[in-house]
Amino acid sequence: MADVILDGDQVLVAKVETVYGTDSAPTDALNAMRVKSNIQAVVLDTEEMNYDAGRPGAKGKLEKSRKSTGSLDGYLAGSGTANLPVALTPLMKSAGLSVVAAAAQVDITPADISEQDSCTLKFFRGKNRHDILGWRSDWELTLNVDSLPTFKFPNGQGLSSNPVAEAGLQNAVLTAFKDPLPVDPVHFVVQSIFGQTVAISEFKAMGGNTVEYIPEANEVRITDRKVTVSATFREPLVADFDWYAQINQYGALAVQLGQDTVDEGRIWTVDVVNAQLVNISTTTRKGVSYLQVDFDCVPLSRNSDIAMASR
Repeated sequence: MADVILDGDQVLVAKVETVYGTDSAPTDALNAMRVKSNIQAVVLDTEEMNYDAGRPGAKGKLEKSRKSTGSLDGYLAGSGTANLPVALTPLMKSAGLSVVAAAAQVDITPADISEQDSCTLKFFRGKNRHDILGWRSDWELTLNVDSLPTFKFPNGQGLSSNPVAEAGLQNAVLTAFKDPLPVDPVHFVVQSIFGQTVAISEFKAMGGNTVEYIPEANEVRITDRKVTVSATFREPLVADFDWYAQINQYGALAVQLGQDTVDEGRIWTVDVVNAQLVNISTTTRKGVSYLQVDFDCVPLSRNSDIAMASR
């Protein structure tokens, strides 16, 4: 009986490329990613021909280009060591982020748009392997009190190739990946927006990358970005603080998951020094009124849109 492809045998490996579009040869032992993959390995761009054929019916299509697209969903989790980059670092770099180890933490900031990393992905589905070169994507961080914290990579694109056969199933090594901290009152220790301590139920930071396939160069590029942040928190009385008066105003925001010292190696911070409040709406959570607020992260200098760190 022929083999079947089981969802449980699916795994993705990734490694940063030295030269764009050149296979960096990631392996399941060294470069496996603990992510949930939603990848279309072959996406065709075709054009239907139109000519007088003397008869009705289809005229045929010609392929103009092909690429791979999709998203990768991982967890927001530290490396276990304050100044050691997390295991998702290759995917972060190919999402337009700079990951730099410092003395006591790892700084994660927007990379200059003229200096973009890319990844080679090898996407194993059973004994089939798709090689995807030149992968780049967007990024999205979410802290939600009802679920585990996530770091996702939506809107990814790469250079497609036909699948090849593997002799056997993969044996991915995922020991570099640590479990995330829960988003609970013990660990969600900093929740500050415009100088106000707020009770956040959900916080999201999004890279807002414009990811484009450039057919004439056979390259995927991040051509622009607009970093945004949104937060949902318990609505205060206007007498305590009037959030509506802050619409279009600028201020700082900061969140931290993980307690200092106690959770060393698993702590995450997000800081924005110049966030503009651009929208407010209301919602209800468990019978209590909450505000949903949206911010544009306006850089005051090049690549200062947002500053994240693991430590």
